[in-house]
This record gives sequence, structure tokens and C-alpha cells, in this order.
Amino acid sequence: MGKHLASLRTVNRQEFEAIQCNRCGECCERFHLPGTKEQMLAWLDKDWAGPERWWVAELVELGPYGEPDEVGRQPSLFACPWLSREPGQPATCTIYSKRPATCRNFPYGGPVHGFPNCVWSDERIGLAEVGRDGQAAVYSAP
Repeated sequence: MGKHLASLRTVNRQEFEAIQCNRCGECCERFHLPGTKEQMLAWLDKDWAGPERWWVAELVELGPYGEPDEVGRQPSLFACPWLSREPGQPATCTIYSKRPATCRNFPYGGPVHGFPNCVWSDERIGLAEVGRDGQAAVYSAP
């Protein structure tokens, strides 16, 4: 077992499902939508956003932030305008009861990468899955 995996808290699926969000807000402060502002506007024009159109439309209006990547692709990183953060307090979602599926479903069934303060961070936790062969595999960053 590598040094990184040895330092992780490893949990099974049931334990993983029981973890409660620590309200760090990192997932709300930077997340990707699948495309540039222009692509997202075209997506909205075709009504592909379905019942969560309002949420996507608001984010596209605000626009992504960041710089183009090394091959010139425009940024697709967004920050949620409905995240509230008071100094010294956990982050709060101001639309929690009607938050979109992308938020309700986070962390999408496994450890997440790039959010070191998140309780589901792959820097903090490994998820042990037992395969058909009876061997456990731990899903985490290398």
C-alpha cells in the first residue's frame, strides 16, 4: 500500500453514504459546467437544461471566471451566487430546498478531487469497494 493510501481514512460504501457535509463551500465556489458561455447559451436555447434551466441561465449570465487554459480553451469554472458565507461560520446555501440536482447529488458516489477541505476529499478519505473477486479496491488520488 502506498504512503498516500496508508494515511487515508478508508471507509466502506455504507460508511461513505453516512458522511455528512461539513459545509466548507468549496464545491460551490468552483465547479465546471460543460462548455463556454456561448455553448451554454446555445444549450439553453435548445431547452436542454430541462427543469433546472433557471439555475443554468443565472450562472451563464454571471459567466465563468479564470483564464484560458494552456491550449486556449475558455474557462468553464463557475461560482454559485447562492452561496452565503459569514466570517467564521460554515457556508450556507440560500436556495437549499430547491437546489439543483448537481448539488443534491454531490459528491456523486465517491471521493472528490480538488477540494482539500471537503469531508469527501480524496486527500482525506478512501472508499473501499469489494469486487466480485473479493479483493478490495480503494478509490482515491495517487
